[in-house]
Amino acid sequence: MSKHKDKNILMAGPWCGEFGWEIIKWQPVVRYWATKMGFDKVYVGIQKGHEILYQDYEPNFIYFEQLPDADGWGDRHHNSPNFKEKLIAKIQREGHVTILQPKLEHMKAPKDKKIHKMFGKKTKGLKYDILVNARWTNKCGHHWRDWPLARWGELMDYFKNKYKMASIGIPSQSKWIHHTDNLLGKPLSELVNIMASSRLIIGPSSGPMHLASVCGCHQLIWTDNKNWGGAGGNNRHRYEVSWNPFRTPVTVLDDCNWKPQVSNVIREIDKILG
Repeated sequence: MSKHKDKNILMAGPWCGEFGWEIIKWQPVVRYWATKMGFDKVYVGIQKGHEILYQDYEPNFIYFEQLPDADGWGDRHHNSPNFKEKLIAKIQREGHVTILQPKLEHMKAPKDKKIHKMFGKKTKGLKYDILVNARWTNKCGHHWRDWPLARWGELMDYFKNKYKMASIGIPSQSKWIHHTDNLLGKPLSELVNIMASSRLIIGPSSGPMHLASVCGCHQLIWTDNKNWGGAGGNNRHRYEVSWNPFRTPVTVLDDCNWKPQVSNVIREIDKILG
């Protein structure tokens, strides 16, 4: 056998599911396999723009589109002909291929905390008092998680002369709220630095809130108190413990069924920011 064929190659993914699950449950596992298991070459299947989550160990990227109804960890692409054609047929010629797929049994985050990477760099010029993630999408039929725009407006009116604020998120899934800088659509490579530099992010439970957890930004989130089997408990436990490897400060409002009163959000922001 040629030396070329003796290479051990890891193919991880592709990940095409929900962003929060990718951040907390998938990319640390890929980092563990890529850095600890002795592979000669690593391929990672991702969505364009998500390179920052993996690039510290210099993998080779192969790009896939997100599923339109992506929720949780679910990913159908690795069972499709497209996966076999685009990935396996390409890399199996380079050596022995090990495929790491996004299945629940593979997505147990390693206990080695060094595998959980903290993202972003603090920069004074990027500092905001409040980042706003005004989720606005019917993805997976979950439009009822969106906080009414009138409440967002009332909240920003209250703080407009007190704090420096910015709206963040994907433009197709988030709203810009008046009295905030419009940072919708910022690349992840820039957004992680903004989060690492800012004091607080507020909004309903969502992928950007989980990203803030691994950027060291205090989160004020609202949700419900239901238990979710795949998440290992309710959202309070998820944000405070099981999906918070660095124990980043978080404040959870879970007695409001995703619809807190503006006065309660104001009270919590005043507590956090003083």
